[in-house]
Amino acid sequence: MIKKNPRFQRETLFQRDNWTCQYCNIRLQGKAATIDHLIPYAKGGKTNWLNCVTACSACNKRKGSKVLTELDMHLKKQPTIPNELHIWQADVKGNWNEAWDVYIKSR
Repeated sequence: MIKKNPRFQRETLFQRDNWTCQYCNIRLQGKAATIDHLIPYAKGGKTNWLNCVTACSACNKRKGSKVLTELDMHLKKQPTIPNELHIWQADVKGNWNEAWDVYIKSR
């Protein structure tokens, strides 16, 4: 059986990246989190799980419409397709109930 990739959603992206800027590693909350396209949208980059990361406004602005090879910026971790835990946590917006642990083994 072939699994489909989950639909791209902001909350799930931020959950996947643990609400942390993938460049400077600071923890973000609410509107302080932005989406950065590794291959910039202006250069044909797509909005998908492997081309987008969570970034703080300062890092996102510094990177602008450049690719990482043009700057002295590095990712803390490579983007991945989110798993069921990321999706579930994004859906409940961080209101995790410990009783749910029995249903999701990877927590």
